Amino acid sequence: MERKCLLFLGLALLASLLLAFYAVQVVASQLVMETTRQTARDYAKLVIGWKHITIDFKPSAQTGAMNSPSVELTRSPSTEHRTRVLETLRGFMLKSRYEYEILRIEDLLEHEFLNAPFATDKRDLEKINWIHSKLAEKDSIAAAEAKQAEEKAAASAPLSTEPNLQTANSPESISLTAPLTGAASHTFQEDHSSDSYYYYHPIEFEKICLRECHISKSTSMASSTTPSLNPFRVMKIKMPYADTQVSSMWTYAVLSSIAICTLALSLFFIHWILKRLVIRPLSYMKQVSEEITLGDTKLRFSVDTEDEFHELSESFNRMLRHMTETQEQLQAVNVEKDLRVDDLARVNLQLFEANRLKGEFLANMSHELRTPLNSILGFSEVLQGFESLTDKQRRYASNIQSSGRLLLDMINDILDLAKVEAGKMEVRPTEFCILSVIHSQCEIVMKMAEDKNIDLRVDSSKSEMRIRQDQGKVQQILTNLLSNAIKFTPEGGLVTVFCEWQNQDELLLSVADTGVGVASGDFEIIFEKFRQAKGVTGNDGLTREHSGSGLGLSIVRELCRLLGGDISLTSQLGCGSTFSVVLPRVYRDAALLASIHENL
Repeated sequence: MERKCLLFLGLALLASLLLAFYAVQVVASQLVMETTRQTARDYAKLVIGWKHITIDFKPSAQTGAMNSPSVELTRSPSTEHRTRVLETLRGFMLKSRYEYEILRIEDLLEHEFLNAPFATDKRDLEKINWIHSKLAEKDSIAAAEAKQAEEKAAASAPLSTEPNLQTANSPESISLTAPLTGAASHTFQEDHSSDSYYYYHPIEFEKICLRECHISKSTSMASSTTPSLNPFRVMKIKMPYADTQVSSMWTYAVLSSIAICTLALSLFFIHWILKRLVIRPLSYMKQVSEEITLGDTKLRFSVDTEDEFHELSESFNRMLRHMTETQEQLQAVNVEKDLRVDDLARVNLQLFEANRLKGEFLANMSHELRTPLNSILGFSEVLQGFESLTDKQRRYASNIQSSGRLLLDMINDILDLAKVEAGKMEVRPTEFCILSVIHSQCEIVMKMAEDKNIDLRVDSSKSEMRIRQDQGKVQQILTNLLSNAIKFTPEGGLVTVFCEWQNQDELLLSVADTGVGVASGDFEIIFEKFRQAKGVTGNDGLTREHSGSGLGLSIVRELCRLLGGDISLTSQLGCGSTFSVVLPRVYRDAALLASIHENL
């Protein structure tokens, strides 16, 4: 953050300084140029004024050249001392580095003492002609304004016919600075070269100068010219410009040095402030945060800067205090939960041990429970064979046999479930035709279906379907599903067994009935142990319309999973149910598959 702040602030300061110095450069360039122009004007004023105070005009005049008087002088002996003094002053006042020249154009206007050379250079002609046109334009505008003023004055005072004696009789005096004042003082041209500056300035003459000193020799064309163009003379001043450029470059160098120093000092000062007010508190807060992260939660921030960092430290301390209190509460809750988890673990171990003992007990009670029950069933069959029994006694013996068989089925279900839970249920896969098994199981339950006038059908498009599974387990699954379908289907109903290949490696076996159906909320309940749907048990769960232990579907699902498949239900209340069993075509032992997967 420190580097980013310095970078962004440095860029901002640099942009501001560049913009400021660019503006200073523009203004300085304008000031330098304006100063150069003003120097040229002052020099022109000095030259013209000097000529007026040092030259005694005589009727005979000759032309002059650059850096020499424009006329030859005839000095009186009485003024010789004054002339020497003025010449001495001239050496100080007129700088030798400046050169001047008075130029004219061929306008056929001749005047006394104004025989300046004609401009022959193309660049000089362009500049002088431009000044000539501008002065003519100004004179025409001034004449129009004067005419409008006279018309306005005549309209406001039509009866005043007395001449303005004050204006007519006012004395006219020679002004030494008059040629560089008025409208002509703002009309000029300039030019630059690599080492020189040229300034073109027109000279304007007063009426007294034209009447007494510079009398016009061309009276025929005087009426067709404007006051500023009769006579028209331009002073060309040549000034050395190299020193000005050097001074400008030196000024730019000084400004650049000042800018660099200002930028460096500003960045140093900003860095000092940033480090003192921002970086140092942040570094301290980072250090404290790292120590708190390592486990020292007793530390607190102490930033006495009386600014936002102080408020941030106070807020962080409150957050840390709250977090510490919450952590202590969580630790207490965790300790309590650990104790409860330990208690629950002990109870769970006890329950698991009890369940294991129960499963082992039930699995080991197979012989002890079935042996006396088979004896009872055998004796009931023997009793039914006695001819001396009365019908009542024979009915009693039949009841004993049916009750015994029902009890045997329940015991078998309980023992089978116990074997599955105890992991003692073995799978013996063999290759057989599933359609033959289906038909044989239908024959077994056919009497139950005929007793309730239920139509039992087998639906399959195949004539033979061979699989490798545990045939006994598959028969037990079919028996339970068919028994349930017949049990919960009213008289005159239909039970259909459907068998097809679901894909190349799986078999789809489904049993559909037109019975009472199962509500969607009971789909999982009917697969639980000792549970039946509410439509079977009633709302109180105690009374039952159909007999059963509630273990049939639980055993079916366990057997399906044991064989590597699963069972699903599709049903609607009052419209029947369809139980679909999906089994692999070839049984694969789970342990064997796991070992093969690990070897791969």
